[in-house]
Amino acid sequence: MQAGKYALVNYGGSFQLDISKAKDLEALEIMDEAFWMSTSAPTFGLNCDKDMVTLLDRNKNGRILSSDLREATARALRLLTDHSSIDKRLDSISTNDFNTEDKEAVQLQEAVGEILNNLGKEKNSRLTLQELRDDKAILCDGLTNGDGIIPADDVNDPELKKMITDIILCLGSFDDVNGKAGIGEKRLNSFVELTKKYLSWKDSRDFAPEILPLHEKTAEAYLVFTSIRPKIDEFFKLCELKTFNDNINRIQIEPPSPESIYHSQQNLEQYLTQSPLATVGIEPLLTFGKTLNPLYRKQIEQLTSLVLEPLLKKTSELSQSEWLKVVETFKPYEDWLKTKQGLEVKALDDQILRNYLSGDLPARLQDLIVKDKLLGEKLKVRNDLEELLILQKNLLDFCNNYISFPHLYNPEHRAIFEIGYLVIGGRIFNFNIPVEDIKAHSTIAARSGIYLLYLEITGSKEDKAFYICTPVTSSKLGLLGLGKRGVLFDLDGKEWDARVVQVVQNPVSLSEAFFAPFKKVSKLLIGAVDKISSGTEKELEKRLNKATTNIQKEVTTGINAPKAKPVSSSTASTARDLMVTGSVTIAALGSSFAYISSTFAQMDLQREIYIGMAIFAIAMLVILLPILVVASVKLHRRNISSILEASGWAINARMRLTSKMAKILAPCPDKPGKVFRKKRDLLKSFSSRFSFKKKPTHRK
Repeated sequence: MQAGKYALVNYGGSFQLDISKAKDLEALEIMDEAFWMSTSAPTFGLNCDKDMVTLLDRNKNGRILSSDLREATARALRLLTDHSSIDKRLDSISTNDFNTEDKEAVQLQEAVGEILNNLGKEKNSRLTLQELRDDKAILCDGLTNGDGIIPADDVNDPELKKMITDIILCLGSFDDVNGKAGIGEKRLNSFVELTKKYLSWKDSRDFAPEILPLHEKTAEAYLVFTSIRPKIDEFFKLCELKTFNDNINRIQIEPPSPESIYHSQQNLEQYLTQSPLATVGIEPLLTFGKTLNPLYRKQIEQLTSLVLEPLLKKTSELSQSEWLKVVETFKPYEDWLKTKQGLEVKALDDQILRNYLSGDLPARLQDLIVKDKLLGEKLKVRNDLEELLILQKNLLDFCNNYISFPHLYNPEHRAIFEIGYLVIGGRIFNFNIPVEDIKAHSTIAARSGIYLLYLEITGSKEDKAFYICTPVTSSKLGLLGLGKRGVLFDLDGKEWDARVVQVVQNPVSLSEAFFAPFKKVSKLLIGAVDKISSGTEKELEKRLNKATTNIQKEVTTGINAPKAKPVSSSTASTARDLMVTGSVTIAALGSSFAYISSTFAQMDLQREIYIGMAIFAIAMLVILLPILVVASVKLHRRNISSILEASGWAINARMRLTSKMAKILAPCPDKPGKVFRKKRDLLKSFSSRFSFKKKPTHRK
């Protein structure tokens, strides 16, 4: 082939692009899709690298379009300067394989260098697809691994290690690619910002002394205050209600204690919770004596020691005005709490937080994260690199099953739409394709003009059953038909049980077409004979039964009669008629035989035989010639493209089924060279040794 030119080779009458090397794929720049064997294909039933199918199915719609393959091919040829790796179908790559004049290729080249360095390999070593997919081997060696997460366990600096641990304590962690707990830039920035807010909020107390009326005891006292406040507020409200009821002469009845409070501790606590804090009187005064609700006694004691005594110097009673004064005292602290910020970091000591903000630890940690992320940016191209290796490994084979179909015509290869070979009825069928819907497939595939078998394929209980279509393209149909069983060997060598569940009738060969009418006539004759024989047998049986019954009656009558009776006139007449009829019939048969004999004697027998044979030959020619002509036309029109189109392929060329192709797809099995046939029938030797006089022996 001349340089810069590309060949279209002939496969059974269809011209297809010869794709033997990656250089041949350059023809796609000038070759329209009309010259492709296929312009779209389903992802279902493709026996090829699943990653290649996923890569080409860009829209994730279950179909691969010609544009998908065209773009993928152009990208692979553009990125690689050494196309021999495509020719060799390598699943490895080195830094020397890239086209350094392409910006994307340079990025991929740098990524390969970084990965080889992380793997501890030489710069000019080859990176395999398996190594590329091993995230831990590539990224987990060392502190910087490209994921932007810094684990505390991988940091040698004790101060940085302590800071990372504290951040995780306050805000939680992210997992590194190797599963180690660490932090990233977002978590670090959040910690610094929350720390600033928290310390600023706490420092605001120093500018307002009223916020801490009890100084360092304020927070603890406030918690006690808020815990009992609702109950004290309720008590003084009940006192006001008591005063109001007395003023309007309305009796205020306290609810009695129900008997149920003595049944369980829970009922008792519920009753005390709903009861007043102390005895309600007209005067709004809370005394801490015997009338105090026992459920709240401990809280009142804490309130007295932490709040009332320091603020009011009170220990035994509390008036409403004094209580309002306590509430007012805690108001600044309460308002200050409402403005709280950054409480997520409050688990750490204030001084530790101040040291983090004032020192260089956040900056040093940020520097580690930035370095890791820079490496990560380079390693992000790993996905692109993986796609390139997948293309490099599978591109030629896929194009030879999409743009061209040489593997279909080559008995030593299997096309990606084939599933394996079928052995059934003493035959081997190489062309078998998986089918999703038999009914829909057979409707379209019937246009192929090929006799088609649809088989259900089953395996073990764990295996899901599926269906295949098998064209019968050569030899004879033989015993093939519905219900016939066989075995399918898939491309992985696994054995499956196969059963014919549907057929599409079409001519298989000229010999089958020639004998088809005789088979039909023979079938009709056998059916007619069976029908006549069955009817005659029934009629004969009926008459015999009737005659037997009559004889039995006559015998019984004769035995029982005391004297012999004279034969009736009707019986005598019947006997006479039978004799006359028999005589006439015999005379007629004799006369006919004499006529036929004299006629044959006067004929030229040899001449009449020739004439009869000629008439028979002409009649057979008249009957069979149209059949053979029609069968020949149908066999000549047979094509495989309809079968593929029924499976979802968009085929451009008419893939005519030639006689050579028919034998390739459905060859007759050849016996091995070391195997020979013994033509002597061993049954003869067995039967000669068998004698009816001998007692038969049982099989062991």
